[in-house]
Amino acid sequence: MLFNNSESGFSLVESIISFSLIIMLVSSLLPLLQHLSQDLKNMKLKMDAYRILYEQVEMMALNSIYQGTVIENQSEYGVQVDKDLNGDWFACVKYMDASNQNVRTCFNQNE
Repeated sequence: MLFNNSESGFSLVESIISFSLIIMLVSSLLPLLQHLSQDLKNMKLKMDAYRILYEQVEMMALNSIYQGTVIENQSEYGVQVDKDLNGDWFACVKYMDASNQNVRTCFNQNE
């Protein structure tokens, strides 16, 4: 017989189609994984910022004003603890997120 269909395995066309499907699947999931990775980095930076702010407020004497920079895990956090115009205390932390955008979070004594 000239054509024998009893051979096992994939033909070239089937191999190309399956490889193309795998490439399409991976390329559709790659942006999602990248986005999740960036969100994870941002959450870690945010948690570090809150922890550093909490530590600096704890270390500050009751009537003093603090403004400084803390470097941790290759990230720079600017911390400011001060009184506003009404005499209420506030504490702020500023840092760069994973997409290099400035993020500033503040709390006042009424929160």
